[in-house]
Amino acid sequence: MKAAVSTHTTLLRRLATGNDQLAWDEFVQRYGAVVRAVAHRHGLQPADADDVLQDTLIGLTRSLPGFEYNPQTAKFRTYLKSIVQRIIFQRFRQKQSTVGIELLGALPAADEADAIWDTEWRQHHLRLAMETIEIEFSSRDRLVFTLYVGSQQPPGSIADELGISIDLVYKIKSRIMKRLESVIAAQVEEEG
Repeated sequence: MKAAVSTHTTLLRRLATGNDQLAWDEFVQRYGAVVRAVAHRHGLQPADADDVLQDTLIGLTRSLPGFEYNPQTAKFRTYLKSIVQRIIFQRFRQKQSTVGIELLGALPAADEADAIWDTEWRQHHLRLAMETIEIEFSSRDRLVFTLYVGSQQPPGSIADELGISIDLVYKIKSRIMKRLESVIAAQVEEEG
């Protein structure tokens, strides 16, 4: 597991140089969706969410050269969350000055903002883990899992529809759930 943490740490070091375009592309690929989703959940429009991502990249460019990542002190997600939330709140303050005081009511409380971040962070890990599931499991197994977990169809109707046993439906769901848990745990470990 130590190698996984160094992979994440290496990305942060590469970002700190400021001129490694591949590192920035990798960062956007890893975290762009979660930053945009958090901005959207705060009520920002897609163009504003893209601006939040852009401002996040600019903020990281400024702060990472002096940043020493120590996973024992704080997790990277906490550092990223503070940057993203600050940028979102700045956007609300900028809009408030042009729209009026009523926009203050749209600004979520700190607890709500943290809950939004935590929910989107979990969804981020689930999305990444599902990419592994797409590779490692057959289309039939993924369909069973989607019908059972996603659509919440009864196992009996899934078995009848696909011509498999109910026992197999349970086994497929269990195998995929265990693999998802394993992949997500590895992702979290990699973050430090």
